[in-house]
Amino acid sequence: MMVRLTRPTPIPLGHRVELTWWTRPLRSGRWKPDSGDAALIRDLTTGVTYSSREHVADLGAWTTGVVRTRRIEGIVPEDLEGVFAIAPRRDRVVHRRVTGVVTDCVVLHESEWARTVLTLTVEEDSGAV
Repeated sequence: MMVRLTRPTPIPLGHRVELTWWTRPLRSGRWKPDSGDAALIRDLTTGVTYSSREHVADLGAWTTGVVRTRRIEGIVPEDLEGVFAIAPRRDRVVHRRVTGVVTDCVVLHESEWARTVLTLTVEEDSGAV
């Protein structure tokens, strides 16, 4: 299985990874899967999580470092750790989850954009949730 991502995600060969995609509700009451490159990627070998803006609890805190008028630099106070959590928005539900081993990883970076193509051997327990 090949997965194309629009962000640099260099994952070493042989690492086990879990990719999760979500769906979002439409005004019509139907659900639409998030784009394929919006997968939350967990490198299960190292514990590193590769995230997109769709997966952060408080995007403003991540981009500006300001939480409720407090500037956060260095160690995050315990009472504010939740705003830096990695979790999809509350209106999302899991659409698909795939677990596999990376057999090839190509990262192409050209000035202001980057693309990654991961090739995985997929395990039998993977698929739609």
